[in-house]
Amino acid sequence: MYNKTDVWKHFNTYNVARGLIADNPQSAKLLSTIENTNQKKEYELLVKYRFFDINILTEEEIVEYANTLKQQRLETIKINIHNYYQMH
Repeated sequence: MYNKTDVWKHFNTYNVARGLIADNPQSAKLLSTIENTNQKKEYELLVKYRFFDINILTEEEIVEYANTLKQQRLETIKINIHNYYQMH
């Protein structure tokens, strides 16, 4: 029953966005677009160390960052493919 509560829905939304950011090799590039110092530090902790605090980086903010990275998906794929062929 816990998966039907509002708290679970918010956690799940946050966690999906966190996963999209953590799994994206281009996520560090987004740092330069974040103006708020606390949010920038929190995002950097998430990207570098997979550590996050929902009291600093809110659900809305992390979803916004994840959506920005999703829009850059083709660029990420291109970079990954390019890097692969350079190694072989």
